[in-house]
This record gives sequence, C-alpha cells and structure tokens, in this order.
Amino acid sequence: MDASGEALAQGLCGHPHILKVNRARLKVGGHGHRPWLKLYWEYELAASNLLDFRFMFEKWKQFKVKVGQWKVHYNRERVISSGKQQMVERSLINRSFTIDRQQGVSLYGHLKGAGAANFNYWAAVLTGTGRGARENDDEHLMYMLRGQWNFMGEELKFWGSDLEYHEKVSALLALAAVTNRSPYTRFSQAGGGQLPGFGEGVSGQYRVNQWQAETAFKYRGWAWQQESWAHSDS
Repeated sequence: MDASGEALAQGLCGHPHILKVNRARLKVGGHGHRPWLKLYWEYELAASNLLDFRFMFEKWKQFKVKVGQWKVHYNRERVISSGKQQMVERSLINRSFTIDRQQGVSLYGHLKGAGAANFNYWAAVLTGTGRGARENDDEHLMYMLRGQWNFMGEELKFWGSDLEYHEKVSALLALAAVTNRSPYTRFSQAGGGQLPGFGEGVSGQYRVNQWQAETAFKYRGWAWQQESWAHSDS
C-alpha cells in the first residue's frame, strides 16, 4: 500500500483521541487593609495564561480607580464573564470588535441620581498591545471612553440572562469609543492579532478607531442585548 492508501486507511479506521478543555480558571479576589482597597487575580489553567491582575481603589461609588491588567469595560458582550453568558459562546462579531484585556489605568464610577438620572462611566488609558504586553510599542497609547445611561433608575449588571429575575424593568443605553495605534488590528485572550486582510504589523503601523452603541433590557426572566458598531483601520 502506498502513502496515499495508508492515509486513506487511517482516515477511515483511525480516530484521534483528543481531550480539550476550553476554560479552566483559577480566581482569587479580596481586599487589603480596608474593604475598599481591592485586588483580583485570574489565571487560565488550560492555556497557561495570566488573564487578570488588578488593584482597585473603590472608596467612593462616584469615583474609582483601577490599575493592572483586565478585560476593559468597553462592550457588554465581551465584558460578561464566560460563566454568566446567556448562550454557550459569544457571537461571531465578538472576534472583530473587542479590545479584550489590556494593561493600564482606568477611572470609573456610578452616578446614582433619582429616577432616570442614573449613569455609569469608564475612562481608560492602556498600553494597547494586548494581554501580557507590559509596554506600549510606540508613543501612542490606547484611549477608551464608555458612558452608560440606566434610564429606568437601576444599574444593570454585566450578566447575560435575567437569573436575578428583575421584578421591575431594568434597561440601559450605552455609547463607547476607542482609539489605538499598534501592530495589531484585533485582540483576544491570546493577545494582539490581525483581522482578515491585514498582514503582520510593526510598531505603530495600524490605527484602529471604533465606536459602538448598545442597549440591554431585563424583566421577569426576559433579557435583551444589542450592539451596533463602526470600525475603521488604517
């Protein structure tokens, strides 16, 4: 039997034995000295990746500070933990429109006014080179802004389905934008990468600008999430 015959026989009779674990996370969190001095650490055992290491100063709800590496609060679908998703996996567009995990510093807070005067905000300055990259590739950092209007008067947490069973309608409208110049056009848990049609980049080669608007709604077990995107690469 020649080589092609052997390959065919293996394909018909031989089946590979594969054991694959998509996610296996070790998570550690707590506080030090004061309850509002918080820390969090997360490690992906399956891929041997350090995902999160962050320190939070959260003494006031209106003004908080975070330093380290984490999944940036940019778009709702990506921020929602894999254990809190409504579906088994995230949507296909998540691959193209997420900035995933970055290292940097962020200011954020919850402005809890009466009724519709209820807002969340996030502003971050990041290295813009992805998970595990400890430095920026050039003098251009990543800048991100997100504003969230909780117009029904209640902050909607980053959960996919309505497991909490909201007795009252909870909904939000959010706008966010990010700009970055780096060797990459997309990001994932693996770090920086490229969208289809873009070759391997060098320092400062690609300028990426994104804008997005999203809505979310929860009421008595019903849940809705929507994102609209604009994306430019140069």
